[in-house]
Amino acid sequence: MLELKFDWDKIKKKNTDGKLKIDELILLILNEGKVSGKTKLQKEVFLAWKEIIKDHLVDPLFHPDYYGPYSDLIEDAIEQLKLEGYIKTAAIGEGHATYFITEKGKKKVREILENKKFISKFMQILKEKKVDWDEWSSKGILIYVYRKYPEYATKTRVPELKW
Repeated sequence: MLELKFDWDKIKKKNTDGKLKIDELILLILNEGKVSGKTKLQKEVFLAWKEIIKDHLVDPLFHPDYYGPYSDLIEDAIEQLKLEGYIKTAAIGEGHATYFITEKGKKKVREILENKKFISKFMQILKEKKVDWDEWSSKGILIYVYRKYPEYATKTRVPELKW
């Protein structure tokens, strides 16, 4: 059985001062389109946090790791969303898991948008950025992240992607 590092029952009950939660951001990203690969999903969440919604998101606790910024909280949120039926995966493309939102997840997105009105102003930016992110390969998104946020590339296993 999968062991999560965080207690999701406590996280769901925790007062977030109205900020967007990590699992909610993942759903918003996937609502804009599928994501191929766990690394790429981590990086899209990272970029959404850094470049779009930083002050309105619960801290995702990113730290430098082998492939740039990584968050155990995001990893667990992905698994929890799969367990609860909000997202699903399929082996498509480069042999990676491709993440999709389910109908249940789309319903949850509608609830998020209704309950957190401030999110609507970020959604157009997310939609536009996601178009670019989706065009990049996993390597391409790593190059972008490593070069723009070198402080998260200090433990990389692919140093040739840094400047």
